[in-house]
Amino acid sequence: MASMGELGADAVAIGSVGDQVKNCLIILMWTFVGIEGATVMSSRARKKSDVGKVTVIGLICLLLIYISASVLPYGYLPYTEIAAMNYPAMLYVFDSMAPGWGGAFISIAIIISILGSWLSFTILPAETTSEMADYKLLPASWGKLNSHNAPSMSLLIVGACTQAFLIVLLFSADAYDFAFSMCTVAIVITWAFAAAYQAKWGVQNKNMVQAAIGFVAVAFQVIGVLFNGWSFLLLTCVGYIPGFFIYVKARKDYGNAITMGEKVCMGVVSALGVLSLVLLAMGVISI
Repeated sequence: MASMGELGADAVAIGSVGDQVKNCLIILMWTFVGIEGATVMSSRARKKSDVGKVTVIGLICLLLIYISASVLPYGYLPYTEIAAMNYPAMLYVFDSMAPGWGGAFISIAIIISILGSWLSFTILPAETTSEMADYKLLPASWGKLNSHNAPSMSLLIVGACTQAFLIVLLFSADAYDFAFSMCTVAIVITWAFAAAYQAKWGVQNKNMVQAAIGFVAVAFQVIGVLFNGWSFLLLTCVGYIPGFFIYVKARKDYGNAITMGEKVCMGVVSALGVLSLVLLAMGVISI
């Protein structure tokens, strides 16, 4: 999940009414990125019932921490003074509240939070790609486990992609906002598909409550992506292109043909990805 440092930066974002609505929607989505982590790791749980409990407990703890951290600064310092602070604002607020140790405390908390986020966002994609290999959506090598029962190939690929992304950030005018927006769009795409499936399941099983929740969730994801900016949606398509080649190889290895629908989808996404690179080179969009 998002770190406390990110929270401190986001909690004091100021702008026009439109910008504030945009920030609220994006922050709301970004806040809950990773809430599905327990479900991803559910195959390793001794008791499946623990997965639901962990998710609920994690959500409650997350809400308490985020709400407290968001409200606390405004109960101690004026709004205008907080707005003028550098990022992360929470560090300077605590330093003002507890001179000598408050700022150091938040700095240490930020480091621990980032390390935790780094660990979790290394485990989650590695576990996901490993399970995709089990479902024959990726080559079998991605699912091979080492002596520690960890997907070694998936971990190597995730590490390489992380390093590549960090290199891209070196050329970004605003690295944090770029990473923030790209990650938000990438996760929202998967959430939108999950919500769409929920809506479909609800309709097929005549469960209107589940169907309604699914449709509302899809609408929220679409609105969030639109507020975040179409340029980031286009740039996200670039990341799918290498994955298409790996997916095609996996399908061939398992003797499964690529359907016409899959070819059309891959063609459209690839075209949008190439378009984003052209627009980036022309200066129409920037990172």
